[in-house]
Amino acid sequence: MNHQLFSKSDLHGRAAIVFCDGDYISSIKQYSFKISLFIVDDTYVEVFYNAHTNQLEDIAIMEPDEQRLQLYAIGVDITDLFK
Repeated sequence: MNHQLFSKSDLHGRAAIVFCDGDYISSIKQYSFKISLFIVDDTYVEVFYNAHTNQLEDIAIMEPDEQRLQLYAIGVDITDLFK
């Protein structure tokens, strides 16, 4: 994914890229947002929804640091890997 092109795109353009080419990983809730994590090619992208209005607020590239990614790991079920 071209980071520069993605960042310059408007919200609808970024949504098209994420929802067409990305894979959903997990979601978390923080403050008044539901934040969904997607991966597009090799890039983590966060999609911010307003939890009260359920409207799309922002889509941003996430720099993958271990502490931030751990928030999403709580909601990932990997039990199928051990069967």
